[in-house]
Amino acid sequence: MKNELSRAMASADVKVRYDTQCKRVLSQKEILARILARTVKEFAGMSVEEIIPCIEGTPEIAVVSIDPGKTNQKRVLHMEEEKRIAGLANEDKVADEGEIYYDIRFYVHIPNEEGHIRMIVNLEAQKSYYPGYEIVTRGIFYDARMISAQLGTEFEHSKYDDMKKVYSIWVCMQAPKKIGNAISEYSIKKQDIISGLPDRPESYDKLSVVIIALNETMETNDELLGMLNTLFSEQKTYLEKKKELEEIYQMRMDNELGKEMNLMCNLSDLVIERGIEQGIEQGIEQGIEQGIESGIEQKSHNLAQMMIREAEPTDKIMRYTGYSLEKIKEIAQEIMDELAKYPQVIIDDRLKRPDFPGDYKTPEGRIPKAKDIERVDWETCMNIGTSWGYKSWENKWKNAETVIRNLNTIAARGGNYLLNVGPDPTGTIPAPAMNCLKQVGEWMKVNGEAIYGTQRSEVFPAWGECIRKDEKKNSVYYLSVFKWPKDGKLTFETPHKVKKATLLADKSTLKFSKTNNGIVIDVPAKAPDKIATVIKLELSGKLAPVELISNTAKAFEIVDE
Repeated sequence: MKNELSRAMASADVKVRYDTQCKRVLSQKEILARILARTVKEFAGMSVEEIIPCIEGTPEIAVVSIDPGKTNQKRVLHMEEEKRIAGLANEDKVADEGEIYYDIRFYVHIPNEEGHIRMIVNLEAQKSYYPGYEIVTRGIFYDARMISAQLGTEFEHSKYDDMKKVYSIWVCMQAPKKIGNAISEYSIKKQDIISGLPDRPESYDKLSVVIIALNETMETNDELLGMLNTLFSEQKTYLEKKKELEEIYQMRMDNELGKEMNLMCNLSDLVIERGIEQGIEQGIEQGIEQGIESGIEQKSHNLAQMMIREAEPTDKIMRYTGYSLEKIKEIAQEIMDELAKYPQVIIDDRLKRPDFPGDYKTPEGRIPKAKDIERVDWETCMNIGTSWGYKSWENKWKNAETVIRNLNTIAARGGNYLLNVGPDPTGTIPAPAMNCLKQVGEWMKVNGEAIYGTQRSEVFPAWGECIRKDEKKNSVYYLSVFKWPKDGKLTFETPHKVKKATLLADKSTLKFSKTNNGIVIDVPAKAPDKIATVIKLELSGKLAPVELISNTAKAFEIVDE
């Protein structure tokens, strides 16, 4: 009995977490916009990109409540302060009728000739099409609740014309084949018994129920049905879903949507209903018991590890795994203990734990400012476009000037430039990225010695960057000039003695004169390279080494052995 109760509780807990995550995925504006475009007639003819800005605020997921006399009271749930939306609630409470928690509710505004109109949309996720009552009937009830709840918030007393239209949209994920892959709308229509009354739809067209019945085993040519079947498929893995959504439905999966879907898929693995049924059919009662308990624990453990590695907030990890703070700390320690077994392996800082800083830092999408550079190894992780993968709709590419100057800045500050380029499905580099890389390659043919084998200089001139390299007998400064001096004089402040100045563009020797603070170099009137012209300064003797505090150098030594 104890084991049965424990299994039931564990299974129920996992199911609740999975259902909640499904709602989080549905609440992503890119998903909502596609549903609205197909099911809400007021959005007919509008693109997804046009609809997204029409979704007001952040859709709330079964957390905000409205009760008579207690509208928008402040509550705390799962250690996070709930957001409050005036005039909109995920719960309505009416005497003798109980409480209703809406899955997702939000305002939308639709542009028209007079400015815009507002509506309230409710989106429900339903696993079964036959829960014991008609879905459309429940949808009408939800619409009625949303309308009645507007009294005192959207309209006052008898000002019924201010009432907002409401939509209740139901996504049924496992509809039977006889009704699968269908979409229907139920709404109020005018029918004349004796004609004569004017027809003003805006006065009575105040509620609609839309039912979306999904069945992934059936073929469909409808884009929305296909997308939703892929999104909530029980057969496909996360990577399979991600690929289809990106390539077939041109959805952006490098953002919050991709992250939430990944978590949903991980939780989906914890739902064990089919496994229990199969086990029972096979008569392996003991295996069922052990497998359920072991499977739940292992999947929760794996999910916790993934979220720790992704540096998710601790309270969020607790919420998604059901683990205590002590358990999460224990799992984090397990990761660190395992990594500590391999001192020869170079480890990044993505655990983001003060007691395990890693061997090098990884600022993503940015270059640290000179004042923020620590005496550690680091690399900037950056895309040539806006995504870590390929996007057919990509239209924001870094140009050669940006990449070349980034490369010089990173080298001057002692970092590594991890530049990501995503090939298309055929393995081909997109033309804008290829053009940029070709220009970078041409620049490197002339100036590569200023990048390869260099180190941080700790000198930060206003006109560009200064990169250091140590040769056998002396040190070298490479001056990468972004802002070319109009007077033909480049000032470089340094206490070190300069022997020779060379222009890398044509290998010509440049004249220079000494000053109290450094040197003044005579340069051509026009910059040989408008992006970055490099001047090589050979110093007398070697500079003192730059001591780093990270373990990367030690790790390299071990690898070399």
